[in-house]
Amino acid sequence: MGLVTLNRPRALNALSLDMIRALTVTLLAWADDPRVQRVAVRGMGREGPFGTFCAGGDIRFFHQAVLTGDPRLVDFFTEEYALNYLIHTYPKPYVVFMDGVVMGGGMGISAHGSDESLRIATERTKMAMPETAIGLFPDVGGGWFLARCPGAWPWCRRSPRSLRPSRRWPRCCTNLNRRPLQTSKRGNCRRDTGHRFSPRIRRRANGTRRRH
Repeated sequence: MGLVTLNRPRALNALSLDMIRALTVTLLAWADDPRVQRVAVRGMGREGPFGTFCAGGDIRFFHQAVLTGDPRLVDFFTEEYALNYLIHTYPKPYVVFMDGVVMGGGMGISAHGSDESLRIATERTKMAMPETAIGLFPDVGGGWFLARCPGAWPWCRRSPRSLRPSRRWPRCCTNLNRRPLQTSKRGNCRRDTGHRFSPRIRRRANGTRRRH
C-alpha cells in the first residue's frame, strides 16, 4: 500500500501548489506500479499522525497572490481540479482518513475515488464546504459529491445556493460517519435517498407541484 501524509500541521495541512504537484506526481507513479495495490492518504496533526486532515487551499497564498498578481494562483486551481479528476478516475482503491478538519480542497482530495475507494470518518471529523456560501462553482466537485452523500437532502442537486451550511448538514455528516461516502457514477440523489422523504418533499426537490 502506498501511504501519503499531508505534512503542514501548523497550517492544518492547507494545500499549497507544491503539495498538489507532489501528490499528482505520486499518484501517477503509483497508478502503474504493480507493488502498490491501494493508496491511503492521511494528515499530520500537531501531536503526530491524524488529528487534522486538510483545511483546504492555502488562503494566505491566495491573498498574497491576488495582491501581487502572482500567475501561480491560476496554476493552483487548474492543477487542483486536475488532481481531483485524477482521484475520481484513479484505477486503484483510494483510502482517506478524514480525521479532524476536512474543508474545501480537503474534501476535494477525499470525497472522490472509484467504487472500491473508502472514506473513513471519525468522531473528530469536521467537514465543511464554505465555498458554497459564496457561490463558488464547481469547486473541487462539491456540487457532485455532496448530492450523493448518504443522507443528503434532495435539494443538494438543485443549485450551489442550496448547499450552504445549514441544519441539513448534521444528518449528512452522521450518515457519512456510519458508512463510506458513495460516489458511484450510476447513483443519483433520488435513487439513493428519495425513499426517505415524503411525496411533498420529493416534489419540491424535483421542482414540481401537486395537481389539484
